[in-house]
Amino acid sequence: MTVLNSKLDQLENLFGVKKPIIGMIHLKALPGAPKSSLSIPEVLAYAINDLNSLVEGKIDGVLVENYNDFPFQPFTADPSTVVSMSLIVKELIKSSSVPVGVNVLRNACSDALVIASLTGAEFIRCNFLTGAYVIDQGVVVGCAHILKRVQKQLSCFKTESTPLIFGDVLCKHASPISPRTIDLEAVDALERGLADAVIVTGDRTGLSAKLSDLKLLREKQIQPILIGSGVTLDNIQEILPFIDGVIIGTSLKHKNKISQPVDSKKVEALMQKVQAFRD
Repeated sequence: MTVLNSKLDQLENLFGVKKPIIGMIHLKALPGAPKSSLSIPEVLAYAINDLNSLVEGKIDGVLVENYNDFPFQPFTADPSTVVSMSLIVKELIKSSSVPVGVNVLRNACSDALVIASLTGAEFIRCNFLTGAYVIDQGVVVGCAHILKRVQKQLSCFKTESTPLIFGDVLCKHASPISPRTIDLEAVDALERGLADAVIVTGDRTGLSAKLSDLKLLREKQIQPILIGSGVTLDNIQEILPFIDGVIIGTSLKHKNKISQPVDSKKVEALMQKVQAFRD
């Protein structure tokens, strides 16, 4: 069940390093969302502040997410969300020296791909690329069959980039309808769902994936594997040998609270540990 290393090479080429560390930019609630109270320029100002803190700390990439738009739409985002995120992501890319990605919750993956393609973002996260799950919005099914066709169609327009697709397996805040082992889920996402990388998480935001799962995936040489929740300054060096990249948010915030701004000193401390491992 070994996946060809060309996808791992593609991941490393995008970020310019082995085992890239991707920091989260959790957008404030966007116009039209139930908890929204800010204009687009105000949301952008918070996002720019987080971007600057991440880049100052020497992060390898950033992922922009409409985290505060809950309760989330299960399949597609409102047009106002697509427009708002497009405007914000475009401005973030102008200010960023590292690759920028897009995630539109809960599983608006085609919308994320359109935003990324038109703004020049270089990757997207898709929470449910393959499989079928029960989530707080009901039942959601994998969208790889739609998403890969959208990707092909968008490439015909010669947009600024062809974004990579990172797909979760056994995603957090969800229960699979028909449980399968994580290695089989990962292989299906890579080989049948055509993911460019797969993401492994804990059960909820801020909770780490099981080390035993990461070890199993490494033992079976399934790559590229990113860990998408629960990474901290305390466990980063223990986890790094078993994964090919990290998506990290909560533990880089002030007071380790997801609602707080990014703390550049925490980012720098984390990246020093990562660099020591790379060396």
